[in-house]
Amino acid sequence: MFYETLQALCAERKLSVSAALKIMGLSTGNLGYWRRGHLPSGDVLRTMSRFFGVPVDTLTKSASSEMLTHEQVRLLHLYDLLPAEERAQALLWFEQFVRARIGDSPYEQTQI
Repeated sequence: MFYETLQALCAERKLSVSAALKIMGLSTGNLGYWRRGHLPSGDVLRTMSRFFGVPVDTLTKSASSEMLTHEQVRLLHLYDLLPAEERAQALLWFEQFVRARIGDSPYEQTQI
């Protein structure tokens, strides 16, 4: 749910939800509404997306059993910023970068 995702993103920054909203210049008046499963307006979602550095999709998708870390979300956001034609090249570079650092570990044969 949206509210749980918002709480997790705030917690990563050691902020309460209310404090984060105030920093963003947003009202805390809708917190109860969001706790009950409703989504904020598109403008509010875009403001939050910019503040947290995550795509709007990250805020609106249902929480899975395991939340992504802030670093994982950042990687996905950076990937999303690339033009479609450059994504394959970026993935190849990143795979080579990671494999160069794992060396002879048992994970070397893992399909990435």
